[in-house]
Amino acid sequence: MDANDPHQREYLAAAEGMADLYGRGVPHHVVEGLDDCYGRHVRVGDWLTWRREDWPPGRTRSGRVRAIDGGRFVTVDDEGDSHVLPGEVMPF
Repeated sequence: MDANDPHQREYLAAAEGMADLYGRGVPHHVVEGLDDCYGRHVRVGDWLTWRREDWPPGRTRSGRVRAIDGGRFVTVDDEGDSHVLPGEVMPF
């Protein structure tokens, strides 16, 4: 690329901005994850459905995994953040 070409400079600036916003292309197999009780490797960004033993039958919640923290999934949904243990994850 010719760094003096204004179109290429614009392209490089846009690519840099998107990398800052969306990440720098870490391969999917490197993204931090944790195995659930079914042996599935769940990563940040994946969708989970879970239930807790003390909830009434049929009640579940779902949300996107925002982080992995100390052997728990940190999810976010319409009720806020939840810390979900691997054993609380529901099958698909």
